[in-house]
Amino acid sequence: MSAPIEPQEHHVDPSRLASGTWCHTRNRQIGEGDIAASYSADKIAQGKIRKPFSWENGLWVCTGTHYQSNGKSAEAYRLVPERFFNGELT
Repeated sequence: MSAPIEPQEHHVDPSRLASGTWCHTRNRQIGEGDIAASYSADKIAQGKIRKPFSWENGLWVCTGTHYQSNGKSAEAYRLVPERFFNGELT
């Protein structure tokens, strides 16, 4: 069993966290950042995720966003091939 990983904080361009707005004409979200668009907490239990975003030479998926006094933040997990994961599946 491996030790728990401590969360790390990284600063990104705020536009990557933008929620965007719904366009009824185009029937899609406009102006949504790539990190916000990867939000997949509602899909993970089904064994699926939305399109991941790139960060530091890896693919990541967002599992939550929240607002703090200094702006919007997100929680994300790096995607790795199962053979490289030595943690406990939850």
